[in-house]
Amino acid sequence: HLAGVPVLGVSKRGVRLQLCDGERVLGFAPQPRPARRRRATQTTRLPVRRMGPGRYAVERRWVQETFARLRPALARGAARPVMQGTKMVGVRLVRLPPGRAFHQLGLRPGDVILSINGRALDSPDALLHLLATLPSARHLSVAVQRRRKAMTLAYSID
Repeated sequence: HLAGVPVLGVSKRGVRLQLCDGERVLGFAPQPRPARRRRATQTTRLPVRRMGPGRYAVERRWVQETFARLRPALARGAARPVMQGTKMVGVRLVRLPPGRAFHQLGLRPGDVILSINGRALDSPDALLHLLATLPSARHLSVAVQRRRKAMTLAYSID
């Protein structure tokens, strides 16, 4: 019984009920289909293209937009200095800004950036200087330590 009405059967289409004036089928509401994720097609151009292990091609416009979001994130503690004794040896990425920008660049939370274009991040001033000059660079080489393993990420900016 469904609310005091005899149920005659259940199928994919609905529930058949015995009513005083005959039989009725109460249909089920159609189940919404999950949204299909659109795949990037060959005509869709992403701002970051992975060219191989540790090698990326990046659009300049995207670099400038990303660096504009990076400064406030650094002020909120997105990166912290890594010290060996009293000497700064790099910057650990702690909380990356929202979105997939840094993930697309191959960077992960916990990565330690040791140098950029051969210039060591050995002081806060070195970091600020690099942040000021990077948006105009054509190539970047970033020395990273991830889980105690050294790696280099190379970026070509066009």
